[in-house]
Amino acid sequence: MGIHKPILIIDDNTSDILLLERALKRINFKNKIFSAFDGEEAISFLENPLNEVPLLILLDLNMPKMNGLEFLRSIKTQSRIKDIPIIILTGSNEERDRQESFLLGVSGYLIKPVDPIQLIEVMKTIDIYSSSHNLS
Repeated sequence: MGIHKPILIIDDNTSDILLLERALKRINFKNKIFSAFDGEEAISFLENPLNEVPLLILLDLNMPKMNGLEFLRSIKTQSRIKDIPIIILTGSNEERDRQESFLLGVSGYLIKPVDPIQLIEVMKTIDIYSSSHNLS
């Protein structure tokens, strides 16, 4: 079996990261999972040539230091990482955030589900997306 590219979760809430990791494990998602707690930490990870470019980024919008929208604006100028598919997974239901995210090129915008079953369904959708786009 081939090596799977990692995914990167960018979220300042450790509990949300753990929920995402558990949901991915429950559906037997084989890819490595890396996490960053804000946009600055994520950019440092992504710019490090020793780190493999992830196949997918799950991005929260509301974070300290550099929020999700600032992160999106920043990476779109960097050739090595500008084309990574990004799915917003956030608690923000603001239409303005959704519109700006899509203008900045995200692949999807999902409101964080509280129910673990809904979260698993979201992760299955992400798994299907990555498989169907030959991203793993």
